[in-house]
Amino acid sequence: MILLKITLNSLYIPLRFPGMASAQLGHYCLEPSKKFPCSSVGSYCPEGSTSVMPCPAGSFCPYPSQIFTCSGGKFCPPGSTKEQACSAGKFCATPSIELRCEFGNLCVENSTAAVPCPAGFHCPDAAEAIVCSEGSHCPLSNGFEMRCKSGFFCPTTDREVVCPISAFCQGGVTEPSWCLRGHYCK
Repeated sequence: MILLKITLNSLYIPLRFPGMASAQLGHYCLEPSKKFPCSSVGSYCPEGSTSVMPCPAGSFCPYPSQIFTCSGGKFCPPGSTKEQACSAGKFCATPSIELRCEFGNLCVENSTAAVPCPAGFHCPDAAEAIVCSEGSHCPLSNGFEMRCKSGFFCPTTDREVVCPISAFCQGGVTEPSWCLRGHYCK
């Protein structure tokens, strides 16, 4: 049999002709009469193969005759024999590639998308959300903690509020200090 590979609208159709050996699943044929086992780690040999192929990106091949699609949040580069966790600080929108999480976003292990760092937290390395310290504020999508400025107070870790009239606010406070009767506050 002679083997031709025809692709029609992304559909692979192996055709065989008399005189050529047919490579079974997990094997390949270099010559019309010789069949070889596909034994390379991380390779895949579908029926009718004429060469050893690496397991495609987005899939994993524990054996040359088996191919599985990588699960969501997992990462499978070409030649994978098993799924890998999508790393913290990165996300896997598709299982074939890991993308770096941008500053101010959060990507925990096995993320399929970047999400904004939550208000009240800061995400300096995009891999974990750290609670903002008292007297500081961390708005949504923040990569670092910001100390509450003079003239403002931070009643919660997600916002900074202007100090009211008749009060004073030193930097890093959670509530205003009220002016004493008979005193002037700036």
